[in-house]
Amino acid sequence: GILGADDPIVMSRAHLLEEAMNLAAEMARTYSVPDRAMIEVTGHSGYLALVNGVQGLKNAGQATEADLAVAVGLATALTGGDTRATYLDEAQIMRLEREQGVRLAQLPATEARIVHMLQTGKPLRN
Repeated sequence: GILGADDPIVMSRAHLLEEAMNLAAEMARTYSVPDRAMIEVTGHSGYLALVNGVQGLKNAGQATEADLAVAVGLATALTGGDTRATYLDEAQIMRLEREQGVRLAQLPATEARIVHMLQTGKPLRN
């Protein structure tokens, strides 16, 4: 099920690279950049649902401030954050992911978690 009926098969290893280069060149001639994918997001209401769930765990002593910070980052990237839009393109989603990753990387709790994991091989609940 991996190969299709029209997939080329090269019997000689000596010709494999040349055939691959020819195939790549042929594909490049007809390639066009696809439209950006539009991704449906829940926006602010979905963000609040996710963050409030973790906030409830934190209030019950089952999650830490660092856990909440991670949840906020994930909720922002997964839902589109504070947007009222119902669809975002993939570049907008990737921007949100990057911003949240950078924000989390700058937190002292994140550094402590990384150092602890490297030293002990176990997660830190801080």
